[in-house]
Amino acid sequence: TLLSQIITLVKNAQNNKPNIQKLGDKISAIFVPIVISISLLTFFFGYLYFGISFQDALLRSIAVLVISCPCAMGLATPTAVMVGIGRAAKNGILIKGGDTLEKLATIKSIIFDKTGTLSSGIFKITNIEMPDEIISEEIFLKWVASVENFSQHPIAKSIVYQSEIREITLLSAQDVKEQSGVGIEGVVEGQHIKIQNNVASKESSLKVTINEKVYIIYLEEESSVSTNFLNELKLEKEIIILSGDKEINVKKFADNHNVDEYHFGKNPEEKLEFIKNKQESNQVIFIGDGINDSPSIKQADVGVTTSSS
Repeated sequence: TLLSQIITLVKNAQNNKPNIQKLGDKISAIFVPIVISISLLTFFFGYLYFGISFQDALLRSIAVLVISCPCAMGLATPTAVMVGIGRAAKNGILIKGGDTLEKLATIKSIIFDKTGTLSSGIFKITNIEMPDEIISEEIFLKWVASVENFSQHPIAKSIVYQSEIREITLLSAQDVKEQSGVGIEGVVEGQHIKIQNNVASKESSLKVTINEKVYIIYLEEESSVSTNFLNELKLEKEIIILSGDKEINVKKFADNHNVDEYHFGKNPEEKLEFIKNKQESNQVIFIGDGINDSPSIKQADVGVTTSSS
């Protein structure tokens, strides 16, 4: 179940030691036996050779253990890691390993995907350009949403959500094929539906082809972060937006949130290449959403994915 997977992920994370904890374990493995040996020698030499009473010799050996106890090194670090990962899980943040916590504190470059990450990923349909009136808008949305229901992309989810708001019942789709970063197609009620990013338009829109007739769905997306959030983050980190969206949308978002460096129109392969090039000079954190960001999330020194489920 999803719950058991989350529990397993948290347990694995707590067992995955950061470098500082590994170093502490190595030192403790040598330090602890030495301290115990010194404590025993203190007892035996004091009791047998210096004529100290048994009680005083025992107290002095215990004092050696107390003073030399490597609590901060051997106990506090793993405890802090476990507590940190556990508290993060309670707040809906699942961390893969303790070493990830350590990297998050030191990496200075954060690369964000835009759609579904910095922006809400919720798109509203502002207009549908219909080539004729033979197909009603309701039937058109029913066919499109029935195909998009097979995709995890934020725009696809929004189309399905918009159809649900209009109380449109989805249909069964066959021969559904999705190409990451390009689009999706399938057959609904004998109609071949092909949905693609509308590269010919400067606005956020989809190009839908139904039996060689082209329909255009115009969309508008909401932001999910405040300007203050990114401004505060910029005080500590380098912020870069790496998006597959159109230039006009990415530039508008970057200007509104005071982000100086942004890149647009990037497909999954280009995003991956950008991350690799960036890593030649800096370690990077990539934060993305959706299947098209998976390669970049995997490639980054720390990959972060957001989800509402």
